[in-house]
Amino acid sequence: MQSFKKGSTTTSKQSISSRILRLNIIAIAVTVTITSAFALISLNNTVKETVQHSAQSSISMMKEEISNLQKTMESSAKTIAMNSEITRAVENDNKDGVLAELGKVSKALGLDNITVANEKGIVIARLHEPAKFGDDISNQISIKSALQGKTTSEIEPGTTIRYAVKSGTPVYDAGGRVIGALTVSYKLDNPEFVDSLKKMTNADFSIFAGDERINTTIMDNGKRAVGEKLSAAVAEKVINQKQPYVADVKLFGKNYIALYSPILSSDGSAVTGVLASATDMTGAENAIRTDIIIIVAVSLLAMAITIFIGIASIRKMVKTPLEKVVRAAQAISAGEMDESISNDLKSITANDEIGVLARSMEGAVESIERIADDSRMLADAVAAHDLTVEIDTAKHMGMYRTVIETVENLFEEINRILLEIKFAADGIGVGSNHVSDVSQTLAQGATEQASSTQELAATIEEIAGQIKSSAASAGRASTLTEEAGREVMLSSRYMDEMLSAMEEISNTSGEIGKIIKAIDDIAFQTNILALNAAVEAARAGAAGKGFAVVADEVRNLATKSAEAAKSTTLLIESSLSAVEKGGKIAGETAQALKTVVEKADSISVIVREITEAAQKQSDGIYQINIGVSQISDVVQTNSATAEETAAASEELSGQAQTMKDRVNQCKLKS
Repeated sequence: MQSFKKGSTTTSKQSISSRILRLNIIAIAVTVTITSAFALISLNNTVKETVQHSAQSSISMMKEEISNLQKTMESSAKTIAMNSEITRAVENDNKDGVLAELGKVSKALGLDNITVANEKGIVIARLHEPAKFGDDISNQISIKSALQGKTTSEIEPGTTIRYAVKSGTPVYDAGGRVIGALTVSYKLDNPEFVDSLKKMTNADFSIFAGDERINTTIMDNGKRAVGEKLSAAVAEKVINQKQPYVADVKLFGKNYIALYSPILSSDGSAVTGVLASATDMTGAENAIRTDIIIIVAVSLLAMAITIFIGIASIRKMVKTPLEKVVRAAQAISAGEMDESISNDLKSITANDEIGVLARSMEGAVESIERIADDSRMLADAVAAHDLTVEIDTAKHMGMYRTVIETVENLFEEINRILLEIKFAADGIGVGSNHVSDVSQTLAQGATEQASSTQELAATIEEIAGQIKSSAASAGRASTLTEEAGREVMLSSRYMDEMLSAMEEISNTSGEIGKIIKAIDDIAFQTNILALNAAVEAARAGAAGKGFAVVADEVRNLATKSAEAAKSTTLLIESSLSAVEKGGKIAGETAQALKTVVEKADSISVIVREITEAAQKQSDGIYQINIGVSQISDVVQTNSATAEETAAASEELSGQAQTMKDRVNQCKLKS
C-alpha cells in the first residue's frame, strides 16, 4: 500500500518552488545586470563628464597661461620700447645698436624672441635670428597695430616663428612720434609651455597652428607627436564652425577624451590655431574595469546571498507547505488519510494563497473523513440488517450531502420494498392457506362425488338389467301372444310391476339428475377456486409460478367436469323421456290388455313397439353408463388435482413464510 509520509511527494516533474526560485534567480540576475549596467553606464558617463570638466579646466588654465603670457609680453614690450638706447638705435636704424641693447634687456627679462621694425614695418633686427633682417612684416597684426600707436597682444603666426604669443608696442622718439614697432614673442611650439601645464594638471596638451600640431605632451616612441593634422570631423567643427569640440580619440594605441578650442584672430574672422587638452582614459578605463569587477563580484555575492535567502524563504513559505498540501491531495486520491495529514495542514499558518489552499484542503479532508465515517456506519448497518439507521446530512455540504442523501434515499427505498415484500408474504401465506383449505374441501367433495358416482353406476346397471328383462318379457310376450288372453290377468299384474319399475326408474333418474347437479355445482366452485388460486399465484410472482400451473390444470378439470355433467344431464333427460314414453306405452299396454280379447291382432304390434322401446332404453342406459364412467374419471382426476393443489398451496405457504422470515431478519422502519 502506498504511503504518503514526509518526503514521498518527490516527483520527476519540476516543482513550483523550483519554478519560483528560477524566476526569482532570473529576476535577481536581470535586476543585478540592469543595475550593474546602469551603474557602469552612469559611472562611465560620470567619468566622461569629469574628464570633460577636467579638460575644460585644463583648456581654461592653458588660456589663462597664454593670457598671462600676453600680459607679460605686453609689459616687457613696453619696457623695452621705452629704453632710450633702443629708441636712439631705432631712430638711427642702427641694427647692431639694437641687437646689443636687446641682448642686455633679454637676459634681464628672460626673453629670446624680440623683433624691432622701423616706422615702415621693415625689420631692423631680430634677436632670435640676427642674420635675418630687412624683410617687411608690416602685415603682421601686432606690427600694424604698433605702428598705429597701439599696444596689442595676439596669438598669431610669424615669418620666422611658426606660431607664437606676440605683444607689439610702438617705439616713440623724444617728441612722441612713432618711429618704429617692437614685438616680443613667446613661441607656442616651446615644449616647456605644455610640459609645465601637464605638471600642473596631469593632462596632455597640444597646440595646433592652423590644423597642424606644433606642440604637444603626447609622446610616440619617445618623441613628441607633432606634425599631425586634425581629423576632418574636428577640423570641420573647430576650424570651419569655430566651435569647441569634445571627442573620444585614439592616439597611438591609447584612448583619450580631447577638448578642442579654436584660437580666433583679433577680429574674430578666422581661426588661426587650436588649443587641445586630452585626458588619457587608460587609468579611468582600468578604474572602470576594476569597478566593473567589484560591482560584478558584489552583485554576484548579493545575488548568491539573495538566492540563498530566497531558497530558504521559498522552502519555508512555499515548498514545505505545498509538499504538505500535495501529500494531503495524494492521500485523498488514494483514500489513505490519517491524523498526520490533518496535523500537517493545521501546521500551515500562512495567511496568503497557500494558507487559503491549506484551509480549503483541510476542509476537504474533514468532509471526506465525515463521509467516510458515515459510510462505515452505513456499512455496519447493512451488515447488521439494520435499515433504521439515519445520517445527519446537515453536517455535509455540496456533492457530499448529495451522496449521503442518495444513500439514505436508497435505504428508504430498500426499507419500503422489504415492507411490501413482508406484506405480500403475509398475503401469500393467508391466500395459500385458504387455497389449501379449499383444495382439501374440494378433494373431500371429489371423494364423495366418486362414491355417489359408483352408486349411480350400480343403479344404472340395475336399470339396465331391468330393461333387458323388459326386453325379454316383450319377446316372450310376442311369442306368447296366443296365450295373451289367458294371461291377461297375469300380464296386467306384470304390467303393474312394469309401471312400478318405470316409476322407480323415473325416481332414480331424478336422483341421478340431482347428483349431476351437485357435480356441476362442485365443478363451478372448483373453477372459481382455481381462478382465485391463479390470481394469488400471480400476486406471488415467481414463487407462485408452479402453483399457477396447478391452478390452471384444476380450472381445466373443473371445466371438463361441468361439460361432462351437462352431457350426463342431457342423457338422463333423454332417459326420463324414454321412461315417460315407456310409461305411456305401458299404460296403453294395460289398456290393450283389457281389450286384448277384442284387439288380439294389435297385441303383436304393441309388443314389437315395446321391444323397440326396450332396445332404445337399453341403448340410452348404455350411454348413461358411459357418461357416468366419464364423470367417475373426472371426479377421480378432480380429487387428485385437489390433493396436488393442497400440496402446492402448503409448499407456497412455506415459501412465503421463509420469505417473511428473511425479511424479518432486517430491522425496518415502520
